[in-house]
Amino acid sequence: MKYTLKFIIFSVFVLVGFSSLGQSKKTIFFYEIDDKAKIIIDDKLVYESEEVGYLGGVKIEVDITKYVVTGDEDITIEVVNTNCPDCTGGNPWGVSYEIIDGDEVMDYQYDNGEGDEDKRVAYSYTFYWNDL
Repeated sequence: MKYTLKFIIFSVFVLVGFSSLGQSKKTIFFYEIDDKAKIIIDDKLVYESEEVGYLGGVKIEVDITKYVVTGDEDITIEVVNTNCPDCTGGNPWGVSYEIIDGDEVMDYQYDNGEGDEDKRVAYSYTFYWNDL
């Protein structure tokens, strides 16, 4: 009985280890955020940046591997534009990011505009991982 339980526990660890070997790292790399970015997976907020105003020329890595299990999850990336009292000629917003599976860039998104202030969503992109 003692050996059977040890064998079962060992077998579970081996199976879990081998099943996770096939799972590649799934990442969103932000290169520009103006003013605030969010990642929502299956209606759950999994990442929210600080309100940064304009943050360009950076590389913010968000690992979403543990949230993308089947590839059929509903993934949404949003950018919220906030009030800019010192902006002249409008209130710009912008975002650029890559969606990466392992070492492969699956998609690149860039968008910008003006307006949609007062903490409203200015940009929204929804996709399923398996559709990339």
